[in-house]
Amino acid sequence: MVLAFGHLESVLLTYLESKDVPASSKTPLGGLVKKMQANRIVDETAAFHLRFLMDQRNYFVHRVSALMNGHEIDQRDVDTFRNRIDGLTDEAEFFASGFSEVRS
Repeated sequence: MVLAFGHLESVLLTYLESKDVPASSKTPLGGLVKKMQANRIVDETAAFHLRFLMDQRNYFVHRVSALMNGHEIDQRDVDTFRNRIDGLTDEAEFFASGFSEVRS
């Protein structure tokens, strides 16, 4: 999931550059989405989905630390967590491929 979101951020950064919108390589996903909205590069539907992905990514990143902090973890929790992350990874890659195609 981390690699998929890194890929998405990279693609969005390149996409912004192709639209002559300056952004630093250190701009996080939320900042990239805000720049895209502010410059009207994406419509509200795409922005909604990108924000949703960002929120879900943030949830999982912060949830991992709670899972690793000595809490009892049941196998069903692990399986649920893994399935949700797999789906989120697929969505991030879907958007990355979409913005790559638009840029080409």
